[in-house]
Amino acid sequence: AMNMRKPLRPSPTALLNPRSDPTFKTLFTQNTPESNDALRDLISAMLGKAVRSIKLLPNEPPKKSRTEKQMAFDVHCVLENGEPAEIEMQGRDKEHSYAGRAEAHAARLLAHATRRGESWKDIPKVYQLSVLNFTYDSGDKSAFSWYTMRKKAGGRNEDEQGLTLKQRLNVIYLELPKIRKLAKRPAETLTKIERWGIFLAYADNPEMQDYLRGITMMEESIMNANNVLEEISVDEANWYLQNAYDDWERDQLSFKNYLAELEANVKQLQRDVKKQQRGL
Repeated sequence: AMNMRKPLRPSPTALLNPRSDPTFKTLFTQNTPESNDALRDLISAMLGKAVRSIKLLPNEPPKKSRTEKQMAFDVHCVLENGEPAEIEMQGRDKEHSYAGRAEAHAARLLAHATRRGESWKDIPKVYQLSVLNFTYDSGDKSAFSWYTMRKKAGGRNEDEQGLTLKQRLNVIYLELPKIRKLAKRPAETLTKIERWGIFLAYADNPEMQDYLRGITMMEESIMNANNVLEEISVDEANWYLQNAYDDWERDQLSFKNYLAELEANVKQLQRDVKKQQRGL
């Protein structure tokens, strides 16, 4: 009897989830004009300026285990003016440490962009761009935020904006949970970055396809991204990679919860033992 393996793609029209790290990277790093245009336009939207061209830089290849340091799903590129940029999708704020991670990545970009013998005034700006599938700043309703180095406010007014440095180091976030609150608004009322956010938040949702068509009709580059997503969704290998990564993430979260529960039980046992000792 022929061995008929069940396909990993849930249905003939199912699309991969662009909020999954490996799918996000695959979507924007295909060696095609459509993929390249989509990446250029997304970066342009996040930087708020037209980026005419980008050059992808080699990145560490995926390894057998997500725990290996060589495995990276961020996308490295250089803008036409020589400014380095790194863009990635982040699904959750692990141990509330993503901000530190983003700063470290931006600092690494800046260090690599600083060449020996080069004048300090010629050092390019660097950009660490993150699409977050979690809320980073719950106190700010804006889905888009830009961080740079600024003098700490003094005196009584802690919200006072201090003098900036040369703004060589830039960390930029797009928070999808906040973008989802804009869903169903007319496409023409959304900004370019909001349209990109809606696409990334709902591209794989069958119930949102009619709404998304209105957005892709207005944004050629988002339509290109959607076309690439449809193409890579045909490849079973991409479904395998996405499923394997998602399973790993769930396993890590389950193990973390198990350790927390175990630690709580141990502390309770220690308290019970102390009570018994005091009663002797």
